[in-house]
Amino acid sequence: MSYLEDPKEAKNISLEWLAMFTGIVTVIVSTYLIFGTEWNAYRVTNVVLGVAFLIFVTYAFTSSKNLKSSLSTTRSKAKALFVELEKTKTNLRKRN
Repeated sequence: MSYLEDPKEAKNISLEWLAMFTGIVTVIVSTYLIFGTEWNAYRVTNVVLGVAFLIFVTYAFTSSKNLKSSLSTTRSKAKALFVELEKTKTNLRKRN
């Protein structure tokens, strides 16, 4: 059923992997900043929380935008299927 497949699905998965990779890199960098520099834990926490918040907002915005476009595509497919269903019902009524 190719009309139900979404070509943007692979893009959404890669975006999630990018967000997870960024989170892992952030944890590694924060660990280095805590133990490898003169920064104290409070300063590192503030920086990490700031960066994490920016990443979260960006990911949430992108994800919601993708969901909205996916929803509009699904609605248009549903409308097309409904029209096709009505045509089929009309043809069946004419035959009987």
